[in-house]
This record gives sequence, structure tokens and C-alpha cells, in this order.
Amino acid sequence: MAKCALSQKEAELQMSHIYPKFAVRYLRETSNNGRLRNYKNVNITRQDGLKMPLLSRESEQRFSVAETWFANNVFHPVVKTELKKFSYDDHLYYFIVSLLWRALQVELKSRTYDNEVYSHIYWKTGSEFNVGLTFGFALDQTAAPRYLLGGSLMLGLNSRWTLSYGAAFGKVKTLASGLNEGDIVDLSNYPNSNLPTKDFMEVRGFVGISWNFTGFNIDSSTAKGNK
Repeated sequence: MAKCALSQKEAELQMSHIYPKFAVRYLRETSNNGRLRNYKNVNITRQDGLKMPLLSRESEQRFSVAETWFANNVFHPVVKTELKKFSYDDHLYYFIVSLLWRALQVELKSRTYDNEVYSHIYWKTGSEFNVGLTFGFALDQTAAPRYLLGGSLMLGLNSRWTLSYGAAFGKVKTLASGLNEGDIVDLSNYPNSNLPTKDFMEVRGFVGISWNFTGFNIDSSTAKGNK
């Protein structure tokens, strides 16, 4: 028994998917061999996405409602039929916030925080749904620079919610000479007890949500998602 990260109540925690199961399943089904690979060690295959003991069964069910709605009404129609427009309601906002919340929990547990600044480039279509590019710059805990590149999903006309996602690139120090994290070594074999390291270009995912402050008048039909 432990505290559910959402309700803060004692419960038997489930192995919660950080990334939606439908997205992980799609990646696996469209891969060459039906498996996933980690960029840090491409020789090790995985059957599932990142999971961690995070939520109670009740909280999992709360997230599942919006996740199922998004999968059936947005994700699958877009990837299978190239859907350009769709109607949405509060399920969309709940899904986006829940996804960001789960990503935040991973960051909080790993104790790694980045300060990020990014911009969007997009083509105005006159609709309330736009897709664009995201690029930017970030500093991690050690003040090491990371460069951001990805996409943006924009909802609204004058006032927009923007969901940004993509990859963060940056150099990090990793163990060299065949050493791996967790190995037991005799430090007397290394000058000044310094283990050999090398620079490694690490690629991490990022996700963010922002609000465009241009205009504050949202009529009831827009707020409810009636298109």
C-alpha cells in the first residue's frame, strides 16, 4: 500500500502507463518486428512503454475515460484516415492535462528539472485546429544546454491552447571503457579515482502546454467545443 499520486489516498498502486497505451501499441504494431527499442541501447528490445507504480485503480479509471475518448475520436481517425477536423469537448482538455501530469510525475520522481524557452511556427488555416513546428532552448540542472525540436497542436482562434512535444538534444557525460552504471569497480585502478567518461549526445522527449494571451473573449459555443 502506498499513496496514490493523484488522490493522495492509501491504495494498492497499479503499474501505470506514462505514455498512453494506444500510442505505444501503435508504435509496436507499425515497427518492423513488433517490438520497441530504447535509444540508449538499441540492442535491447521492449514489449511495452514506460510504466511506474503511480495510481490507484480508481484514479486509473478516471484517466482511462478521457484516454479512450481521445484514442477513438482523434488518434485513430487521424493516423488511419488523415482526419483534418474533429469535434471535441472537455475530454480533450482532460486528456492533455492528464498526459502532462503523468510526464511531470516522472520528472518529479527523477528530480530532473529543465528551464525551457520555445517558439512555434505554424500556418494559419482559419480553423480552430492548427499544426505547427516547435523549436527552442533549455538548460538542465547542471546548466548544460539542450536544443528542442518538435511539433505543436494548437486549439482555438484568438485564444489558443498549445500542446508542444518533441525531442530535446544535448551532450551528457557517460561512463566509458566498457563500464556501466551499477558496476562494482576498484577505484585504485583509476588515476585520482576518476572513472573514464565520454561525451554522449542524449535525446530526451519533452512535452509542454501553453496559452496564447491574444484575446480573452471565448463564446459559449467555442468553450464547449461545438464546431
